[in-house]
Amino acid sequence: MKTCSPHRSPKDCLQAPISIRLSATEIATIQELADSIGRSRASFIRRLIERGMEAYQLDPRLTVLDEIHLKGWLANSEEAKA
Repeated sequence: MKTCSPHRSPKDCLQAPISIRLSATEIATIQELADSIGRSRASFIRRLIERGMEAYQLDPRLTVLDEIHLKGWLANSEEAKA
């Protein structure tokens, strides 16, 4: 059995690349986080998506991102009322 580097996915495991549009700030943040753990940007994003899907499958009603956006939306709506 051939082993693969822990930082790379096995050959032929991906069907096709998927384009993701990110802002310059988001790209810089992802690059910084990926560098800090010694992974490529693609590898880091793949793990980020996997973890997000796991969290969503545990409770599809409300994810962490939904909570963040909900708090921001509530704060903005309260400011608009004032």
